[in-house]
Amino acid sequence: MDNDVLMGALSDKVMDETKEELGSKHEIMDMEKPNKVLGISLIIDENNGSITIHQKQLIEKVITNYDQHKTKIHATPCQRQLIGLPTKTNPVKGRVLHAR
Repeated sequence: MDNDVLMGALSDKVMDETKEELGSKHEIMDMEKPNKVLGISLIIDENNGSITIHQKQLIEKVITNYDQHKTKIHATPCQRQLIGLPTKTNPVKGRVLHAR
């Protein structure tokens, strides 16, 4: 059975230690940065410490299915502190691991 696990850590050291521990018990493969999780698109920019998430494809599908093409769509940004996302001073490193 194949299982994918999404991991995040505040440092490469913690990420490497966790991967090493998991690798000692399971056969794992590091698939690097994720670009989609549970249908949510992820854009990870380690240079400025940001993660952008969106569901553009799902929204467009719903709009089409319910014939809402004339609906006025607006982005709704959230403050990082409110949703616990990393900041430039507190970045997160993300990887997807594939275990067999």
